[in-house]
Amino acid sequence: MTLDKRSVHILNLFLDRDDFYTVQELSKKVGISRRTVYYDLKKINAWLSEHQLEKIQQQKGTGFYLKKSVKAEIPELINELDEWQYFHNKEERLALLAVKLMTDSQPLFVKDFMSLTRVSRGTVFSDLKMLKTELGEWSLILTYQHTDGYIIEGKESTKRSALVHYATNLISKDKWNDILLNINQISSIESKNLRYFNQHHLNQMKTVILNAETFLGNELTDETLHFLAIQLLILQQRIEQGNRVSVEESEKEVLKETKEFEAAYWISGQLKAEGVNLPEDEIYFLTMNLLGSRVNHSDYNEAKTEEMMELKKVIAKMVTDFQKYACVMLRQRNELEETLFTHLKPAYYRIKYDVEIHNNLTESVQEEYPEVYKLTAKVTSHLEALLNKSVGEQEIAYITIHFGGWLKKEGKRPKPRKRALIVCENGVGTSNILRVQLEELISSIDIVDNVSVRQFHQQSCSDVDVIFSTTPIQSSSIPVFVINPILNEKEKEYILRQFNLLSTNHDVEDANSISELINLVKKHATISDETALFHDLTKYFNLDSKEELKEFGKPMLKDLLTVDMIQMKDSVSNWEEAIEIAAEPLLHQNLITSDYVKAMISDVKNLGPYIVIAPRIAIPHSRPENGVNQVGLSMLQLKNSVSFSEQEKHKANLLFVLAAVDNETHLKALSQLTNMLSEDSNVDYLINASSKDEVIGLVDKYSN
Repeated sequence: MTLDKRSVHILNLFLDRDDFYTVQELSKKVGISRRTVYYDLKKINAWLSEHQLEKIQQQKGTGFYLKKSVKAEIPELINELDEWQYFHNKEERLALLAVKLMTDSQPLFVKDFMSLTRVSRGTVFSDLKMLKTELGEWSLILTYQHTDGYIIEGKESTKRSALVHYATNLISKDKWNDILLNINQISSIESKNLRYFNQHHLNQMKTVILNAETFLGNELTDETLHFLAIQLLILQQRIEQGNRVSVEESEKEVLKETKEFEAAYWISGQLKAEGVNLPEDEIYFLTMNLLGSRVNHSDYNEAKTEEMMELKKVIAKMVTDFQKYACVMLRQRNELEETLFTHLKPAYYRIKYDVEIHNNLTESVQEEYPEVYKLTAKVTSHLEALLNKSVGEQEIAYITIHFGGWLKKEGKRPKPRKRALIVCENGVGTSNILRVQLEELISSIDIVDNVSVRQFHQQSCSDVDVIFSTTPIQSSSIPVFVINPILNEKEKEYILRQFNLLSTNHDVEDANSISELINLVKKHATISDETALFHDLTKYFNLDSKEELKEFGKPMLKDLLTVDMIQMKDSVSNWEEAIEIAAEPLLHQNLITSDYVKAMISDVKNLGPYIVIAPRIAIPHSRPENGVNQVGLSMLQLKNSVSFSEQEKHKANLLFVLAAVDNETHLKALSQLTNMLSEDSNVDYLINASSKDEVIGLVDKYSN
């Protein structure tokens, strides 16, 4: 017997896997039902038996696996099969349908798509429905006519962007050589119409682009080179099929002055030698794509066109606002602006000319650096104002990488994250509530799963660092925290203490002993600052707690802006006095030194009223090394505003003095403060508040 394409694909998955596959995993990877997975496994085992090889093994409660001795025999047998084809998952099928629709000049019907993807009629209809939704996001319309079949309608430039997107998704896969080989073997697609699915043609076009770097005066990134080669082959194909773009005359005048136009003109000459004539508008269209291409460096000082000078101003505003919102002062600001220019110059043209960008890091950036991403999204408003266009998530993610990298370059390395498991006997709903509480409490953990007590005893937990359980359980090697499903403040404090010591490689018993000692002291004396006492006792007993308990978990706004950090006054003599008074609570608790107050005043004198982030609001701050002992935040309310300059916009009624120990610890609290102050009604409320409790009530509302 011979194996079909899907069975060979499943068999190859086992060859590439050293451990087990569950039926659920195989179902998701291959895009078939569990029932079909079992059917295919039975077919594969029959084929293995026919070749005197051991079957795919099953271990109860774990999954299926293939023995190493069997793996060694299979590749040669697969090569001897009469026929095998790559089996496409849903994402690849949608990309194939889109490419087929935008490259074939003949009417296309369901039977053509069935032949292309080798799936059932029902699956094709399902895929077409999903593709129609995706194309709608490009402002493209998938329509069906009885005589002409399925067609995609919309602007030619948009079609090309979508075609680049789908083609790149296919070619960027880990096993793209296998995909390309089988695409070109499918009879319903003529390989002559799909040069970008041919390695030889791709390499030829890459050589042309590499030679054009002389005109660009710059080096393209490897990813960009590959991406441009696909774009250029698609452009060539669309022209041959009679599809054209048009560029406005006013835009041509601007494009003609760029080095990228010289490169595009030279490339057109190379293509002409191959028998391909690019119309004038297509050369300008190619120029747009070259302008939007990422490069390894840009000459900041040489970029002096009016357009680029405006972009430099925008970058300066973005850096200023980022420092303002993040309350950090970057030592090498000029170098950061030049680095950002290298990225933002092509990004500017991508956004301006609607050039497709391929960024697989967007989701991971949003998940790993949420605070920095949020601040970056805020400052990109300057770029949006310049272009009168919105900046997409993918572009924001790239800019976030630059800002985040710079923060780390000038600050501390982030703490290593720990993997945690929740064991809960009360069901999924309760465990999810607990999960939210723990993730809010400790920002440096990743909760990998919620399981029941029975599931806990049935599976291995060797890949987690800590377990949170709502019922007593035993684990020989992993610390277990037994907690209630709904945490009160005392329990949260207890968990933070234990977790803090765990993170510094000390036993949980150390935390218990310190907690017990503090409780003993409380019986006979009043403790004014329990957190500070915990910190000092930890140091006294040589437990080497290097950071404050609250700092480890990235404190929330309510952790920093407490009642004793709030002051209310009618007026002050001048802005210098305002800063001095606003900083007093931080000084009294030794969170800052007097040098820090002097530094804040000096910075305003030297740099101007940069601390006034919005009308009526100022956030005085300076660098950590100027006298910060511990992260902190204080507030001064003034009924009568104080002026930081002669301009009306630099008057402030609310001063929030920030003491940051590094470039990251304070970001969560600052983000919550920014959210609170973004509402004019909240600003009015804070200015008119008659008691500290009113302020605390609003602070608690935004400390989520």
